[in-house]
Amino acid sequence: MRQSYHEAQIAAKDPMLPVKYRFYEDTPALGSTGGQPDRDWEKRFVEEIRTGDWERVQADVMAFIRRCEQEGVELLVAQQRTLELLWLAARMLRELGIEVRTPVFPSASQDYRHLQAEAIVLLGRIRQAYAEHQARHEPDAVHRIRKYIIEHSHEDISLEAISRMAGLSPFYISKLFKEQFGINYIDFLTECRIEKAKKLMADPELSMKVIALEVGYRDPNYFSKVFKKMCNISPTEYRKALLGAGGREADDA
Repeated sequence: MRQSYHEAQIAAKDPMLPVKYRFYEDTPALGSTGGQPDRDWEKRFVEEIRTGDWERVQADVMAFIRRCEQEGVELLVAQQRTLELLWLAARMLRELGIEVRTPVFPSASQDYRHLQAEAIVLLGRIRQAYAEHQARHEPDAVHRIRKYIIEHSHEDISLEAISRMAGLSPFYISKLFKEQFGINYIDFLTECRIEKAKKLMADPELSMKVIALEVGYRDPNYFSKVFKKMCNISPTEYRKALLGAGGREADDA
């Protein structure tokens, strides 16, 4: 009951959740030892967890504990607030599709130094779960995602559709793809479509409108803009060069 109550408190204070009302009178907000919530601190801390910046996450947790000590916060209260931060980290990982046990302090901290040591141990377990998940899933996930985009590039696929296929969160997929290929999935999808369009342009019987539809663009004008941005040449000019002066060009209307 106590754990469920505190998890509900954390959920109510998560600024990422779309809710109409929030109440902060019961406990101070994360990242603030006073009564006023520090929204910027919360958002930065959440983003550090999402991106796997564990060195900074640990530094922020330690700084939070030191601030509690400097402001004379009761040790038991400081321990509970620190635990809320660790629960938040664990929940963020679960949203990324990573299994991690809910962190719990084994006993009441004896002093602030003991609290810091125990927090580092619990945070280390969370970090280890993150690292193990990456080592176990990243190679296979990247291969499947890349193959899926190539095979379905002509469709109106979204990050959510890729997420359902891979069984991973959209944010985690975006981060993973960026790390492995140096570009986001949208840029890779665009490259796949343009490469396919170049191959289709070799067929003089196909109009630009048909080619645009075949590679996933409903608007030929938009396709033309994307093509020129990617290739520094319009699709019509590219096709003329591809087919040659004597080649028969398709009707571009």
